[in-house]
Amino acid sequence: MHWKKGWNREDDIELSFKVVAKETITVPAGTFEAYRVEGHGHTLLGGTNLNYVYWIAPGQVRRVLALEIVGRNRGSRPTRADRYELVSFRQAAKERARVARADYSAGK
Repeated sequence: MHWKKGWNREDDIELSFKVVAKETITVPAGTFEAYRVEGHGHTLLGGTNLNYVYWIAPGQVRRVLALEIVGRNRGSRPTRADRYELVSFRQAAKERARVARADYSAGK
């Protein structure tokens, strides 16, 4: 991954991600059975260690439910710590129709 941050600073990032658990998460958009995905890596030039954790529920929502990012410099001093949460979402008409058909087929 290659990214560019303010002040015309560019860097390459190496990250590895892994699904580590299935768990319930509550965000402003609701409560979901979700997969917890963790990622670890670093920037190649800056030497910042990066830790990502995000939750997804692909069968329910096509967006990330929550994302946490923690960056630490070479001395393990935090350089950033952010958390983002899904506040609301709306299924597309096509998706709502597919869910309705599935509910009907299941006898709901």
